[in-house]
Amino acid sequence: MALDLHDDARPLMFSPQPGQSPLFFLHIPKTAGSSTNAFLRQVFGVQAVQDHVENLLPDLSARRLPPLTVPCVSGHVPLWAWTLYRGTDVFDRATMLRRPWDRLVSHVNWVARYANGRERLPPGAGGQALARVAELVVETDFEDVRSLRTFMNAVKRERHFSSFDNYQVRMLRSGRMDAMEKRLEQADLSVAERELSGFACVGLCEDQAAFQRAVMARCGMADAPKPVHRNPGQVRVLSRGNTLAREVFAPWLEYDMALYGFVRGLKAAHPLKNAASNEAAFSMSEAIET
Repeated sequence: MALDLHDDARPLMFSPQPGQSPLFFLHIPKTAGSSTNAFLRQVFGVQAVQDHVENLLPDLSARRLPPLTVPCVSGHVPLWAWTLYRGTDVFDRATMLRRPWDRLVSHVNWVARYANGRERLPPGAGGQALARVAELVVETDFEDVRSLRTFMNAVKRERHFSSFDNYQVRMLRSGRMDAMEKRLEQADLSVAERELSGFACVGLCEDQAAFQRAVMARCGMADAPKPVHRNPGQVRVLSRGNTLAREVFAPWLEYDMALYGFVRGLKAAHPLKNAASNEAAFSMSEAIET
């Protein structure tokens, strides 16, 4: 379904102050977003950053809250949803991508935390769906082909399926309300690539320092704040060294891998705009879990 983004009846949800150069950080889950949010609070100020804006969208859309006036907004908001609202056009966009296999492993382990009541579930139908997927995760033998394929088939029937299947492309695919559910095609990858080409800052998890330098340059600041690393402990049911699972889960990685490669090319072509760096000040490729 195509979206009409020129409808003046769209809710006005974001209204930055005159003179601001606002930034939207599209936080793709399990791509070091918590660390990035901490960095953004250092740059803009604690009160000037609204993170997890997805939690406010229902009240903002229903006009139960006034439009946000902060210069920095961050959240798990797919690009197609972000463009639904008036006031978003003035925001520069930034995001962080992660090696697709690493992100999927981190996501599987994160979901496992919600099995058997280990962690409090979100309220409502979303929490119930997460609980079902968590049980599927902990019941899976990730060293057995049949068990892995059973898990894939079962997850396809659940609400949280898209978060396993090429999720970075889905989050960056604009213009379609069904971007999170549809079967992805090459055309969806092309749209995501085109959108990323227009982002002000695009980073990779293994080089967060370069992303931070690009954000600082955009803000006219010379010295980046000291990095804040967020890496909470997790249940471990799947390891990055599990080559069998990686092979079976290959369809869930295909388009994300292509997008990741595209971004590496962007970084080489536009080193400042897209936060490229050959020598990172620090590397989180072995530790990022947030």
